[in-house]
Amino acid sequence: MSKTTIKINPGMLESKISKLTALHSECEANTNSKIHTNGSGNTNIAMSDLNIYLLTLNVALGTLIQSTITLLENAKDGYINTDEKTATLIKKLQDEVFH
Repeated sequence: MSKTTIKINPGMLESKISKLTALHSECEANTNSKIHTNGSGNTNIAMSDLNIYLLTLNVALGTLIQSTITLLENAKDGYINTDEKTATLIKKLQDEVFH
């Protein structure tokens, strides 16, 4: 079984997280948006149904974006913590070997 390596760039992740956060804010702002229709009949019913579907889609998209933000934040934090622990361990080993 081959080993898979995942390279993480914390700066790039932070940039993408910021963009996703802005997109999530837009989804949240649109949660209460409604299509206003006048009259009655099949067109009005179809537009009301469409509005319900769009609002449901918007909520689902917002949830997906928030989950992605959380995943990326956890990946970034895990990478930084691992990097710091590794640096501390290497420093400790260097001090023991060279002093």
